[in-house]
This record gives sequence, structure tokens and C-alpha cells, in this order.
Amino acid sequence: MQLFASAVLSMLSFAGLFVGSASSLPAKRQIISSVHGTLAAPNADAVIAPQETFPFSFETANLCESGYSPLSVWLLQQPPSDVSLTSSGEYAEGDYLYQFGDFLVANFGLPQMNTPPPSTLVMPNTSDLAQVPMVAEDGTTTVYFTVVETYSDCPGDVPAEFGVANNVVSYAITI
Repeated sequence: MQLFASAVLSMLSFAGLFVGSASSLPAKRQIISSVHGTLAAPNADAVIAPQETFPFSFETANLCESGYSPLSVWLLQQPPSDVSLTSSGEYAEGDYLYQFGDFLVANFGLPQMNTPPPSTLVMPNTSDLAQVPMVAEDGTTTVYFTVVETYSDCPGDVPAEFGVANNVVSYAITI
């Protein structure tokens, strides 16, 4: 009996090594940086109707001094702080109204690769939205025009950091 109890205690100690090791592994991290680029257009409080072309201008922060700065542009019903950003820097299905696209800014005079950010965007039709926004009696709804900038070349053991900038605009279904 004593030999059996000793064997069980040894197995529990051995299993404890694995549990202790697993809990001490670094967790996959995602960092939302307080540093972010500047969203110059669309202006805060702009009123934009479906299918209307509007100016888009974003100055990157380039926090980690990368050669290229990836951006993704979103339309959210809630403030970005209330919506979860995934570890890949995207919003999950159901957390956004529309994604305008992914763009790449060339820094330091490097040649442009992939898709640069356009100078204008087109507000989507309500039928193109991922979900139906809550609309006020005047036919408008407050939305958050949001840009996520990815900082991928930062030193340390951080897989990626994200800067999130937004302007509150009115999506004018009827004007």
C-alpha cells in the first residue's frame, strides 16, 4: 500500500511539472498602443450619405519606424474601445458595419507596394453593411470611422501592436 501511495504521489508531482510549465508559457499578446496616427479626413462630425464620395486622409505614427505601415479602415456602430480587436488587428464579424479595406503606406521614400490608401472613399449603401445600424428619427446614425495602424517591427517579444484612431461621423441614410 505504501508503495502504491508513493507511486501515485510521484505521478502527481510529474504531472505538476507539466501544468506548471504550461502556465508559465508566455501568452499570445496583443497590444493596443496609446500612440496612433492622425485621422485628418473625414472630419469629425461630417455627415456622409450612402454612395457619397468623401475625402480620406491619415497620417501614420509609424511607432516602430517600419519601412511600410499597414492600415485597415472600418466603420463601427460603437466606439472602438467598446469593440474587441482581434490579435490580427481586425474586428470580428458582428463588431463592425463595414470594412473599407487594407492599405499599405510606404515610409522613408520607399517604393509603394500593394495598395496605398486612396484619397477618397465611398460610403457604403445600407444593403452593403454587415449589420443594420440603429437609425434616429431624422434618418442619421452616429458611426465611428476607424483606422487601425499595425506596428509590426517593434523590438522585444511583441507579435504586433496596434494604434487605433477614429472620428465620429453621421451616416445619413436620408438627408
